[in-house]
Amino acid sequence: MLIDDYEMLKKVSLCLILFSVIIIVLAIVFMHTMPGKIAHSKNHPQAEAIEIMSLLGLLVFPLWMVALIWAYYEQPPSASSTTYPGMTEEEFALLVERVAEAHFVEQHVEQQSSLAGITVASTDSNSTEALGSAEEIDGSDENTLNSNG
Repeated sequence: MLIDDYEMLKKVSLCLILFSVIIIVLAIVFMHTMPGKIAHSKNHPQAEAIEIMSLLGLLVFPLWMVALIWAYYEQPPSASSTTYPGMTEEEFALLVERVAEAHFVEQHVEQQSSLAGITVASTDSNSTEALGSAEEIDGSDENTLNSNG
């Protein structure tokens, strides 16, 4: 009777040891996949690379630590990834293109008017120089033509 209990105790002990080993292995694998999950939840641009590095951390532990730090590292937003709320990437790119074109046109007009000696109204609120009304400009051109002619 005592021998039967001993065999049963060995079997139960073996099952508990196997169960514990399985739980420990699953916990280690779960912990090593955490940096990848964190990176995906934060929409990190290199989330796949972080996931691979964290799994390589199963072989070399310092890689897992680097992957964990990398997952929490927030990169500064680039100009191409910044959009206004409710605007798609294509709409934002079109907006940036139009602003750049308007800036180019403004610089071109300023350059041409400075070559011609005309003062152009500035969009700056501190500017005091302006062209005036269309009648004043037309009248001044006629006076200039009459005095020269």
